[in-house]
This record gives sequence, structure tokens and C-alpha cells, in this order.
Amino acid sequence: MKWATMVLLLAGIAATGTLRADSLNGTGSGSLGGDPVLVIDSGWNDFSWYGAPGVFNFEGPFTFTIAAGQQALLKVTDGYIDGDQFDVYNYASLLFETSVPANNGDYIGGDFDAAYVDPEFSHGAILLGAGAYSITMETIAIATGYPDGGAGIELNSVSVPEPSAFIALAGLSGMGLLGLVWRRRKTA
Repeated sequence: MKWATMVLLLAGIAATGTLRADSLNGTGSGSLGGDPVLVIDSGWNDFSWYGAPGVFNFEGPFTFTIAAGQQALLKVTDGYIDGDQFDVYNYASLLFETSVPANNGDYIGGDFDAAYVDPEFSHGAILLGAGAYSITMETIAIATGYPDGGAGIELNSVSVPEPSAFIALAGLSGMGLLGLVWRRRKTA
């Protein structure tokens, strides 16, 4: 391996914390400098792994930015055959661990909406605020007999209530309490 290639490979490992097989030959969306961008409200995106458990998703980090004053819900679910479970990271920080799967061989295919609501498939979510993100998934458990697999990741926008909504809600609550106190005094 040429010296320049080795330096680029080591730089990619240092930047992502992972060695992806496609970093060696420059093919696929996960090659160095080609990490996939996760677009808000674009639906599910596939990710995959090879030789699990203990490996990160093959595609490399899914990157995105949430604008100031905005929020988004990041969802991850197993797909295809139940039994896979993940630790989900932002850069090197653990965000969450997906639920424990049934691991009984049930097949759902690539229907990630169905897998996300099926208790036999591992899934999880987290509400994220404004900022830049670089999300990777480490496979921590696998479907029996299947060290390779596929799953889904999705990012959905979430409306942030206006401050005036909180004020109105507080005002209505306060008026309700005053009415309750007034009614109790009247009946006493």
C-alpha cells in the first residue's frame, strides 16, 4: 500500500472512529469524503453491516444539520430479520441503545415503518435540537446465524411550539384553577 494511501486511510479512521471496507477501494457512498447526508423528512435510509456484532454501519456517518430554533426526531430500526440491536452515536458520544429484539427469525423485509412499530424488532428514537450531527450505528447484537444485515434510519422534523402557545396554555390553566376555587367557595 502506498504511503499516501495509508495516510488517507488512517485519517479516515481517526475522523470516523471506524474502518469501512469501501475505504480501501474508494467505491460506494461510504468512501472517504463521501459520507451520506441524511435529509430531514426524506423517509427511511438503509444502512448495513458486515461481520457483526461489534462493527459500525458500512456507509460511514450519516451527516446532517438542524437549523437554529428547529428540532428533529431521529429514528433507527432493525429490518429484514429480527434480532439485530444497535448503539447509536453522534460523533463519539452514545445517544441511545435500541430496544432488545425478539430474535426468533421473523422476517419483515425492508418495510421499516412496520418494523419500527413491531415490538419484536429493535428500534429507538431521540429528539435532537439545533446543531451539526454525524450519526453512526454500532451493531451490538445480531439475528442468530446472520452476521450481516440491513436496517433503517430516518430523520423527521418536529414542530417547536411558539412561546405564545405556552403563555396561552398557562393562562387557560390559571383561569381553570380560579374557576375551581370560585366554585368551591360558592358551594361552601
